[in-house]
Amino acid sequence: GNFDLSTSPKTELHAHQHLGKQGSSHTPMKIFNKMFESEIIRGYLRNHCEESFDSETVEFCTEVFHFKREGQATLERAQYIMNRYIIVDAEKQINISSNERDRTIGFLKSIRETIEEGKDRQKRRERPKSREIDDAVGSDS
Repeated sequence: GNFDLSTSPKTELHAHQHLGKQGSSHTPMKIFNKMFESEIIRGYLRNHCEESFDSETVEFCTEVFHFKREGQATLERAQYIMNRYIIVDAEKQINISSNERDRTIGFLKSIRETIEEGKDRQKRRERPKSREIDDAVGSDS
């Protein structure tokens, strides 16, 4: 059947009570994250989204959930998620604003650049030592 994902003050209050956090600083996103931990809730969401032809969103959230929770937070895994769900014309492109898409792509790019810069700095530090060793070995012969 139909699964209504809309929220009202009553449903948000129920979510707060269910989580034992009535009156707390839980935002709707924190509530969603907590609810998304349940395989049952994810199953309901997946079924609803398949019926409404929007399964990519729940699949994306599931990928991110596993990325964060199961020690899969690697640069390669982030790139896989990016290629599958975020980039324009991705196989399962999710519906987000172009600003959010650009910001996310730029963020991953800046992480890659920072890592490459660190590798380059490390190589530059190692080169003089190699030359000193080569000079020492060459002068002994």
